[in-house]
Amino acid sequence: MNPGRILGLGAGIVILVAVFALPFGPAMDSPTLYGSVRPLLENLGTIQQSGDQAMIALTYVLIGAFILLAIAGVVGIFPLGSGVIGIIAMVVITLAPTLIYPGAEFSLATYGVGYFVSWIASIVALGASFWKARVERAPPVTVTVTPPPPPPPLPGVVVSPTITVTQTQALGEGKPARPEEIPQAKPAELPPPKPGETTPGEVVQTINSLKQQQESGKISAEQLQGELRKLMFKDPLGKFWTVDFRTGHWVYHDGARWVEGIPPATLKTI
Repeated sequence: MNPGRILGLGAGIVILVAVFALPFGPAMDSPTLYGSVRPLLENLGTIQQSGDQAMIALTYVLIGAFILLAIAGVVGIFPLGSGVIGIIAMVVITLAPTLIYPGAEFSLATYGVGYFVSWIASIVALGASFWKARVERAPPVTVTVTPPPPPPPLPGVVVSPTITVTQTQALGEGKPARPEEIPQAKPAELPPPKPGETTPGEVVQTINSLKQQQESGKISAEQLQGELRKLMFKDPLGKFWTVDFRTGHWVYHDGARWVEGIPPATLKTI
């Protein structure tokens, strides 16, 4: 619920308490506003027959102010109405005796706790209406979800006809010109890759297979370029890896450029 509406509801309850439970006179045993108005309602006929115009006017003023305050307390959930009605009622109670009896002097000493509490609660209710309106006018909170950054552009997809990507080159152990210069070593026993993962060796086999298919005429040069553009991978740290097809060596993107490096044992496919 709107906090301004909650505050207005609380102020309305306080108004009702002030009217029905707190003394409106200076002494603690003074009657409440309801206690003062009830005898007037019970003897309204007698008062009207008395012919005292000032007393009749004051009676109707007090009864009207009591009704207004009771309404202000009941409609506290609508703080603007509660505050406006409550303040009007309190202005009437404050000014009526002086206006009806011109010789009477206004003095706060003639009023008690209920009077002051009613004033304060009515003002609080009016203030709560402005808080309520401000909250309702506040712009909604917009949550912006930033998509993950796209992979960086490849270093190049022009495959040199003299370069053959090999496992030795993939592991960064030198840059031999001919594959036959590479010493043969027994591959390490590694666990099979998980779904969505691959190994540098598998990538090397894929690249060499594609080159052989292009050289034999099974796929065109354009098809080879398209397949090579798909060979982009991520390591567990989020780095992007690929093969520089101009040199045949593995490279990773450091955030600004492609740098040669040794890929991890497994890579995530993108």
